[in-house]
Amino acid sequence: MSKLDPLFSSELAQAESRHVRRRLRTATAAPAGRIEMGGAPALNFSSNDYLGLSKHPLLIERSREWAARHGASAQASRLVCGNLDLHEQVEAKLARLKGTEAALLLASGWQANAAVLPALLRAAQGQGDVQVYADKLNHASLHHGCQAAGVKQIRFRHNDLDHLEALLAARAGADAPPAVRFIVTESVFSMDGDRTDVARLAALADRYNAFVYLDEAHATGVLGPRGMGLAGLAPGRIDLAMGTFSKALGGFGAYVAGSRALCDYLVNACSGFIYTTALPPAVLGAMDAALDLVPTLDAERARLAASGDRLRAALREQGLDTADSSTQIVPRHGGRGRPCDGAGRQSGTARPAGRGDPPSHGACRHQPAAHCPERRAPRRRHRPPDRRPGRCACLMQNVPLQAPTLLFVHGWAFDASVWAPLAAALHDFPQATFDAGYFGPARTPCPDGPVVAIGHSLGVLRLLRETPPNGIGLVSINGFARFAAAPNFAQGVPPRMLDRMLARLATHPDAVLRDFRQRCGDGDAFGAPDVNALARDLQVLRDDDQRAALAALPVPNLALAGRDDPIVPAPMTQATFGEGVHWREGGGHLLPVTDTDWCAAQIRAFLARLASAA
Repeated sequence: MSKLDPLFSSELAQAESRHVRRRLRTATAAPAGRIEMGGAPALNFSSNDYLGLSKHPLLIERSREWAARHGASAQASRLVCGNLDLHEQVEAKLARLKGTEAALLLASGWQANAAVLPALLRAAQGQGDVQVYADKLNHASLHHGCQAAGVKQIRFRHNDLDHLEALLAARAGADAPPAVRFIVTESVFSMDGDRTDVARLAALADRYNAFVYLDEAHATGVLGPRGMGLAGLAPGRIDLAMGTFSKALGGFGAYVAGSRALCDYLVNACSGFIYTTALPPAVLGAMDAALDLVPTLDAERARLAASGDRLRAALREQGLDTADSSTQIVPRHGGRGRPCDGAGRQSGTARPAGRGDPPSHGACRHQPAAHCPERRAPRRRHRPPDRRPGRCACLMQNVPLQAPTLLFVHGWAFDASVWAPLAAALHDFPQATFDAGYFGPARTPCPDGPVVAIGHSLGVLRLLRETPPNGIGLVSINGFARFAAAPNFAQGVPPRMLDRMLARLATHPDAVLRDFRQRCGDGDAFGAPDVNALARDLQVLRDDDQRAALAALPVPNLALAGRDDPIVPAPMTQATFGEGVHWREGGGHLLPVTDTDWCAAQIRAFLARLASAA
């Protein structure tokens, strides 16, 4: 028994009460494309073994042969005495296939992104401003790597290279200070199945002298020349390609491929490489065999692509949205639940949840019911083999159907992306995200089932005006029921200030937005604004009063506020919510971003109270 077991037990009990506790389930060997869980057979729509290589005789035999010849372990880190000739053999073969000067093996895709990015970004410090342009839907490990380096990302809209170009151009003028630019993105996105235009990406990077970091985890083995990834569509122009052996290549481990100087630098600077015991011979044998096989598997890649096309067509015939998927990863957008997506080989193998994939930017993006092989119609009642309601036999349902959907509603001058950190911290709940359309298309989700609405700033006022009909709780973060001062509300902002913002918004919208967001504590770039939408909601801030709605609120509410909020001062918050406010000492106006863990803990406790009261 550990000293913290009571704490661990309490956390597990809370997860149990919310019906979100995860448990490992034992999988039993089964024919390709199938799986047995708890003795119940099912089609496997959760595998990332896209080409079926994990059970290929050549991988198994070479793994066995290399282990028999060299032992079960490399015995040390590579910089000590664990650098076997086997490592160098695999790296040389990989570099040839990738068309790069060199390659370097690492333990996993997560480790690669989390350790390589900080090493690269540290090297750039002192050379000028370090600018990291990152796709908003990048994998969590890429975000982690940037955070570990202490670098603030400049996020561009998902797979929107026009937006990326605009952000690059805005910081590359003649008067701009010296900068080292990085573009960090994926070639195939693991949640949406869409792909980056790598050739255009490379052209942008050339134009703005930006270093390209391309995550090819879900493209390696499946797409590009000889199946070695989409970086091959821009030969010699992708500075670093990262990929894994744990998906289409049927084994384990990861790689980076690039210049010799790059790989030699990582040997000296990448902590995830330096301080890790080297990959063992058996793993290396599977890698080596996969690299021999993959260039010869054009027919298998064609069958995989055809399977994806068939699944997309079948879903669309049912009126279901598969978004921009063009790969073996096929999501179904809409409804509640966690992802259950993928189109696999003819045997039925499909793609998995990925490497801890964050929640979507969309509104309740995926619904497992459409993909589970045991469900033939979207609304058909499903009882899985273990007889627990709300569990899908295709393995992806970690969140039961009765768990409430978290509906995120942002504030003025921001968009849905402001919720990304908090949404990731609450990833075990189904989620939907509202967008007012200030910088792109508006989105108003209508999730099924119980909803806990979470508003930030103006988002709270909006939720009080339009409370979800199936709402069971309301969370206010930096929120209010009235913003402008009135004869009976002296704590509000003087209306003349909002009038001045409205007048200036019509002529200098970028300046108004930049000034306001900087006051909030955010200096990130933003897209082209919709002035009409912004002016409309600025008028709401000036005139709307939902104090009566708050007083009559039919569901429990939670109020979170920053003691040092420059936009919604403490007196305004207290006048709105009384003594029931949970204060964050030193907190500002962007608590979902700056104090993510604290907000998540408060919300989880609130959800637990709702569950216990139900």
